[in-house]
Amino acid sequence: MQRPIQNLIAVIVLQCLSLQAHAVDVEKETRQLLQAGAAGFSMALIDKDGIYWSESHGFADVEAKRPMSVDTIMNIASISKTLAGTSLMILVEQGKLDLDRDVNDYLPFKVGNPHHPGTIITARQLLTHTSSIVDRGELYYSETSYFPGADNPISLGDFVREYLSASGVFFDPVNFAQHVPGSESQYSNIAYGLAGYLVQVLSGQPLNRFSADKIFEPLKMHSTGWMLTEIDTENHSKLYNWTEDGRTAVDWYGLVTWPDGGLRTSVRDFGRFLAAMINAGDIEGARIIGKDTLEAMFQPQFIQGQVLESVAEDESHRQAITWSYRIGANGDIVVGHSGGDPGVTTHAYFYPATGRGAILLVNTSSEMDSFNQAVAAMIRALLDAALNE
Repeated sequence: MQRPIQNLIAVIVLQCLSLQAHAVDVEKETRQLLQAGAAGFSMALIDKDGIYWSESHGFADVEAKRPMSVDTIMNIASISKTLAGTSLMILVEQGKLDLDRDVNDYLPFKVGNPHHPGTIITARQLLTHTSSIVDRGELYYSETSYFPGADNPISLGDFVREYLSASGVFFDPVNFAQHVPGSESQYSNIAYGLAGYLVQVLSGQPLNRFSADKIFEPLKMHSTGWMLTEIDTENHSKLYNWTEDGRTAVDWYGLVTWPDGGLRTSVRDFGRFLAAMINAGDIEGARIIGKDTLEAMFQPQFIQGQVLESVAEDESHRQAITWSYRIGANGDIVVGHSGGDPGVTTHAYFYPATGRGAILLVNTSSEMDSFNQAVAAMIRALLDAALNE
């Protein structure tokens, strides 16, 4: 009768040792990330029920010595696309959008690649970076796009029309790639701006209002919004950039194509969204999207010889609708998204096999290898802890 009890005790001891080992890894990488220049960061481990572990380090405001916390708000860069994509998929579920139909069947202006007239662009292509829409650098990375100090005064609809329509003031043939829409993968932020505008056209609500009604409010994401005017700026992190010369502050800004990277949220709030994604669209009885729709969203889109004929073998299966596939520890599949913008570096991933994942939000950006290697090591340690605990 003693042996089962002894076995149970042995298992508990081994689990505790495992947790301790992973805690040491996370602690080590925490020190490394702070030493590498991060002003502050928050992180969490997630399962289908929400956050089961979290920590924050450093400062949300270095000058005022305001500490970072899981409730600190910051823009999360390209992870925002997961919210924009989910909003559009809700409209697919409602029967208002066919992912493979010409977007011109829905838009009040015409969009087409001038190098391939007559070839359609679809919503699926917008959401999988295969639309051939290009981020023209001198415009996309200018203050027209990253408006300093406030929400961007140019409306989303006006910008995508003026950029993508042949008569638009921002139009240029180089706004589109030379390849045929749907034939190659090329990451496109402005394509997500158009996807976000499609939400407005199809629902009658701008994306920020639609996602608040359909996602933020049901999931009790009370510290989340797309605009500075929609969140508590007293709890918004300051942003920083790290260079060889040290740390400099980065002004807040409002993106013109804000669906591609402008969401402002906290680790606590985003943890509820990620938990809903893990738990087939539901958390605590609040369902934001159907299980079948979510399964279709997570279905790999890049399969060699299908969808993208020219996709390389090592890129096969890497792109779902909005979400990306990566190979994690021990060869396990990881689904998620990362982001980087002035003053922010962000990661959010989960293992479909175990239903556990991790979030890391850093209020600092840098082009220095030491910083980015420290960020990569930190998210690897977190995912390793999520996988093995």
